[in-house]
Amino acid sequence: MRCLLFAPFLLAACTEIGVRNVDRESDTDTDTDSDTDADTDADTDADTDADTDSDADTDTDFVVWAPDMDSSAGLPRETECDFWLPAQYACDQANPEVLWANAPAGTQSFVLLLNNTDVAIDYRPHWGVYDIPGTDDSIDAGLSGLLLGSNMAAGIYENTNILDARTYLGSCPAPPEVHLFQWDLYALDTTFGIGPLSGSAWSQYDQLRDYAQANMIGHATMCHLYGQ
Repeated sequence: MRCLLFAPFLLAACTEIGVRNVDRESDTDTDTDSDTDADTDADTDADTDADTDSDADTDTDFVVWAPDMDSSAGLPRETECDFWLPAQYACDQANPEVLWANAPAGTQSFVLLLNNTDVAIDYRPHWGVYDIPGTDDSIDAGLSGLLLGSNMAAGIYENTNILDARTYLGSCPAPPEVHLFQWDLYALDTTFGIGPLSGSAWSQYDQLRDYAQANMIGHATMCHLYGQ
């Protein structure tokens, strides 16, 4: 998805050597041309195979994305992240749709974390979702938010956010600041299986992140920017 392979061509250098026998000179040229064509064909086949392998690797990367994100082009800090969160998913509004693909074989559950990276304490938990079934490949938009509450499916749990609610908390930096937010999706070979966590938002985030990192078999990330 993000890798190109280059294979150098073999350049056959041919030097004419004068010989008295015209027929032998003709035979030598013919053999040389044949060898050159064979080398070129072999190199072309090798390049084609390498490109095909590269495309195959790209197609099977574990990825996560939010289709409703806007482009950050022309907006503050655009060089740090390609995406900007639409206002309809900010602050006390409900979550955007989150999709993923190519989860590793053997995935039993997923953990999704959303964190504000632009704070003095290194992170600020905005959302934590866990025990997402390993057969799932998305979280629908509008399932969780401060005004809405939580409508996650039974058996899927959410962490407490920094406003002490077990819901999605949209990005909401004080104007005129623009903050960078990080999404982490972990594919696990197990499930957390202990129900709602206790403690502060930071404590719950740490527990969930540490468990996810200790049991992950795949990890995908995305980012977004937001400011008012």
